[in-house]
Amino acid sequence: MSRKDLDYDAWCVKQRAEHAEHYEDHWLGLELTDEDRANLEADLPRRWQEVLKERAERDDRYRRKFLSAMPRRAAEVAIATIGDISPEADAFYEQNVVTGKGGMLVLNGPTGTGKTTEACRLGLRYTLDTGWTFTFVRAAELAACSRYNGSREKYLEATHLLIDDLGSEYSDKSGSWLADLDELIDRQYANRGTVIITTNVPRTAFARRYDERIADRLRECGTWVTMAGESKRGRK
Repeated sequence: MSRKDLDYDAWCVKQRAEHAEHYEDHWLGLELTDEDRANLEADLPRRWQEVLKERAERDDRYRRKFLSAMPRRAAEVAIATIGDISPEADAFYEQNVVTGKGGMLVLNGPTGTGKTTEACRLGLRYTLDTGWTFTFVRAAELAACSRYNGSREKYLEATHLLIDDLGSEYSDKSGSWLADLDELIDRQYANRGTVIITTNVPRTAFARRYDERIADRLRECGTWVTMAGESKRGRK
C-alpha cells in the first residue's frame, strides 16, 4: 500500500471490491449475501486500525534506517519538517523518482539556506515509500576517493545518490576530479539513476568550475532549484 492509499474511504472501497472478487472466485460466481456485506462493514474499522498500526511501526523502522544513512542533524530536521518539501522538489520526486525514470536535481543557493535538509527530505520520502535509502556522500569525500582501490564504485553503481556540498572539494590541477565527476554523471545518466546535488556554486558559474560537458549534461537531464533566503544556521 502506497502512502497515497492512506485514505479511509478509498481504502474501504478497495476492500469491498477485493472481498467481493474473492467471494465470487471461491463460491464459483455467487454474489455476496447481505449478511456477508454487513459483517465486512462491521469489521472495516478494526482492520483499518490494524493497517494504521502496521504502517506506523513500519515508518518507525524506516526512519531509523534513514537516520543511519544520512548526516544526523539534517536528517532529524528533515523528519521534523517532511511536509515542507518545495513544490519544485516535490514535482521532481513525482516525475523522476516515483516513475523510476531517474534524473538529476541540483539544489543551489548560499550557505545555510537549507539545501542539505531539502535533499534529506526527499531522501526520507523515498525511504518511507520504498524502504531503501539514498547513498549519501559529501563532495570532498567523493573527490578524495581513488579510482585504483575501488572506493568510488559504490557511488558509480548507486541507483539513488545524494552528493552534498559540491564546490567545497579540492580540485586538482591535473583534472582528475573533473574526469571522475564526469564519469559519475555520465554513468548515472546512462543507467537512469537518480542524483541529488547540493551546491553553493551559482548556476552561471557552474560551467566555468566543472567543465562545459558536465554542465551540459546537468542542463539536459537536470532540474535546478534555487534555495533563496537568509542563512538558517545558528537560529534557535
